[in-house]
Amino acid sequence: MLFVIRESKLKRPLINLQIFRVKNFVIGLLLLFTFYIFKGSTGLAYGYLEVILGNDPLNTIPIWIAVIAGTVSSMFIISLFVLLGFNLIRIIIVGFCCMALYYTYMISLFRYREKPLTSFCLCLSTV
Repeated sequence: MLFVIRESKLKRPLINLQIFRVKNFVIGLLLLFTFYIFKGSTGLAYGYLEVILGNDPLNTIPIWIAVIAGTVSSMFIISLFVLLGFNLIRIIIVGFCCMALYYTYMISLFRYREKPLTSFCLCLSTV
């Protein structure tokens, strides 16, 4: 809060706070926030695979490689769509829908646990 007050009183602020009045900038920040919420849950999925289900971390590496390969390939595909003149808003909406379908699939995979959750708690208490 002190930063906002200080920046609003400076002649040459570090961050021009007027940018938050631009609708597209705020929507972009919200989309970025939503994206990182989704991406943060990938770490939870890896933790669940390794700790709860007891998978070896070396067996999780192919999943990491698949996620990285998907991210890199999607960057090239989307850049091609943008260069061809496709509507950017539609690309973003389709991308978020695909990400929602992926995470719905991931949640359905982890719905039923092999071990009860108490084994996870006992495992942490013995460390």
